[in-house]
Amino acid sequence: MRILLHDTQSNFEKFSARVDKLYAGVAEAKEEIMMVKTLFQGEHEILNGEMVDLGELFIYYSMLCHRDGSIRLSPSSYIYTHISTHLDASSPLATLTW
Repeated sequence: MRILLHDTQSNFEKFSARVDKLYAGVAEAKEEIMMVKTLFQGEHEILNGEMVDLGELFIYYSMLCHRDGSIRLSPSSYIYTHISTHLDASSPLATLTW
């Protein structure tokens, strides 16, 4: 009987060690999933902001253009300032003559 109890206790200890390892792995995976979720949320917010800015730029540009493609605003206007701050040197709009 004593051998049976000792064997059962040994098996429970092994099982307990395995459960502890499994729980640690699950906890680590949960932390990584939460971190990835946070990163995706941040990137989603950035992408949404860029899309809104691009939409605003398109609307402003379409309001400014004559049918012949010439631009109708002066460098002192609000729209000129707004558009020029959103353009980088590689943008096709950056090459326009204001």
